Amino acid sequence: MTQQEELFCQEYVQHGDLKKSAEAAGIFAGPDNINAKKLISKQRVKNRITTLNVQAQIRSSITVDKVLQMIMETYQEAMSAQKFDAANKATSMLAEYLNLFKARTANHISEQNKTSEERLKQDTDRYAKAVGVKLVYDKEAK
Repeated sequence: MTQQEELFCQEYVQHGDLKKSAEAAGIFAGPDNINAKKLISKQRVKNRITTLNVQAQIRSSITVDKVLQMIMETYQEAMSAQKFDAANKATSMLAEYLNLFKARTANHISEQNKTSEERLKQDTDRYAKAVGVKLVYDKEAK
């Protein structure tokens, strides 16, 4: 594989744009990206792009796993220290990361006539159970 092909592959994995990838690699994309299309049709280029994509996914999953682990550790430490505000914040961060608030918003819009404090508590408990955390409610707060 040439240096230009390698650079093209790396650029393509980053943003998926044929023309930009070709230009970044110093290759004239050509009318209708004909040169870039020829390049990406080569088997060795396809294989390298696949390899780079897999490597990027592995790096990304390690980062995601580490962040989730840190949030869970923070939650567990906060619960052990009976710092419920911090535990709830960690739970909130986890739910936000997992897009559970967006799911709640979508459910809220589609079920507007079912909004109540009890329904909100049921949904919150269900989300907490799904991510494996325990919520502590302040009995004095209303």
